[in-house]
Amino acid sequence: MTDWDHDVDVVVLGSGGAGLTAALTAAVHGASVEVYEKSATVGGTTAVSGGIMWIPAHKRSSTGQLTPEDAMAYLRAQSLGYMDDELVETFVHTGADMLDFVEAHSDLRFEVAQGFPDYKPELPGGQPGGGRSLNTKPFDLAELGEWRDRITTFPADFSNVGIDA
Repeated sequence: MTDWDHDVDVVVLGSGGAGLTAALTAAVHGASVEVYEKSATVGGTTAVSGGIMWIPAHKRSSTGQLTPEDAMAYLRAQSLGYMDDELVETFVHTGADMLDFVEAHSDLRFEVAQGFPDYKPELPGGQPGGGRSLNTKPFDLAELGEWRDRITTFPADFSNVGIDA
């Protein structure tokens, strides 16, 4: 075992979207933070999943506000009665705040991903025209310096899974 003589307030394991958002949140609130990643590159599963986030209730849709009520109706219809309403309501009610927080404390900017309707838009609360899926706006990788080459990229055969990356 290696001697460890290093103290931080928060340790984040993994450098995907959730891990890096957790690290950013802790740092903004004054914590000392270290992020550990087992891969040689950063980005985790988020980097190879297309980077799309599903935020079911926000005010960024060009077709109007996506309400928490519609989001909950849609998720209830999908869950077949097997969802923790309190936990899901927390996700629904805080997703837009997360977007605002990340934009306020980083250079990332989010936009509605075009061509991403809900998986089952025919369900109550579903959005056939999309609007709930968001991605990041283009970002100048030159701003990352030496980290530019340490970001996980799409697999070469990503289009084989049916998504036009």
